[in-house]
Amino acid sequence: MPEVILRRAGFEVYLPVKKKWRTVNRFTKERRLVEYPVLVGWMFVGWPIDQARFHDLMALDVVTGIAGAGGRPMCLGHSYMLKLMRRLSGKSIPPECHKFTRAGHEFGIGDDVVFTDGPFIDFPAKVVDIQGADARVSILLFGKERVLEVPTLDIGRV
Repeated sequence: MPEVILRRAGFEVYLPVKKKWRTVNRFTKERRLVEYPVLVGWMFVGWPIDQARFHDLMALDVVTGIAGAGGRPMCLGHSYMLKLMRRLSGKSIPPECHKFTRAGHEFGIGDDVVFTDGPFIDFPAKVVDIQGADARVSILLFGKERVLEVPTLDIGRV
């Protein structure tokens, strides 16, 4: 119910859920797919960065608190939020969140890129191949050319 109230108030809401098969009762073998929240009592709420909507959010009765420091909400980056959605949604993004994904790749084969996340952050690389949501990149590591397969969300243009 809080999710519906927040959406009607104009906020973008993401509630990570997990699905489990549960038996209807002990007398039948019938099972149903039931959704449970991954983080009970928590949900992710967002709004455009150029708007000051924090006081509107806190004015709603369904909001009891926020995650943050010093009375200010914690701001998660766009790429981090997409990774979180993929991780909590079983390697797929929920249909209502597809509008946040890239329409196409920002780079092509042979382009110079840089890692934006992971252990090789800010490390230069060259795109060798792109297959769906993954890209094969060539990096110079310990004096040798190495080819790694990484998600396209983890790399960006130089």
